[in-house]
Amino acid sequence: SFLIFGLAAGAAKRERDKGQGTISPFRLSGRGDDPVNRPGSGFAFRLMPYLLLIISLAAVEVSRRRLAFDHRLLVALSWGMPPADWNAVLDSVERALGYGNFRPRSLYVKGVALKNLGRHPEAEAAFRQALACTPHAWYIHAGLSSACLEQGRLQEALAHGQTALSLCPDATEVRKSVGVIHYRLKDLDRAEQEFRAVLTTDPNDAGAYLNLGNLYAARGQPDSAMACYRQALGLNPKMPKVHFGLGNALYGKGLYREALSAYRAFLALSGDDTTHVRFARERIARCEEVLK
Repeated sequence: SFLIFGLAAGAAKRERDKGQGTISPFRLSGRGDDPVNRPGSGFAFRLMPYLLLIISLAAVEVSRRRLAFDHRLLVALSWGMPPADWNAVLDSVERALGYGNFRPRSLYVKGVALKNLGRHPEAEAAFRQALACTPHAWYIHAGLSSACLEQGRLQEALAHGQTALSLCPDATEVRKSVGVIHYRLKDLDRAEQEFRAVLTTDPNDAGAYLNLGNLYAARGQPDSAMACYRQALGLNPKMPKVHFGLGNALYGKGLYREALSAYRAFLALSGDDTTHVRFARERIARCEEVLK
């Protein structure tokens, strides 16, 4: 901006000096002022090349900032690919926002990064900023629903989830999340409807079968739960929660050998899920004791 201002001021001064230093043949002949070369006359016309240069430089600066923003946002998105480094995502998207362009997509990516870092109130704030810019973006409502769910505000989470689905009915991940909210609100029938709707759209959604398995287990229907868990494992055998749920259902049916195998598979995939790991190890010890 200083460069552009300097160019404009310099050009104006040169043109004024030029106008003031011109001796008109009209003056020499005594016929008065030259209407063309009168001091300051034609100033805007002579300044036009400088104005075009200034406009071009301004356009280049805007493009540079836009490219820098898009580059930073692209870096942020690339860091979000599995295995995600969410701290790197957050750092990169904040650099993008530093270029002064507070577009909703960048705030949304920031919210996703914060959510995955477990900073749910901050994630909610980022999603709300994005929503203020784009109130009809389904994915931002979905992000807000997730942030509210993590903070235990189930009714708010449900409202935003349903708004997201009204804007994008085919958003299966959102529909699963809405089903989970109904499940946590003890409305198991509505939850089942949502999970079944997901499978109607995508019959190979292992997460929907996992959710249905958990729902049937909560209803005290272990056979239906095991059938759903096995469907999920057929689609994705590396889901630790499915092995854990299957182990619980088998254990409840007294099928200790099969339960032992399921719990061991869970431990092999569980990572740092310490609460369930402790429970699974206790169940493994009981199964081994029964099978002696």
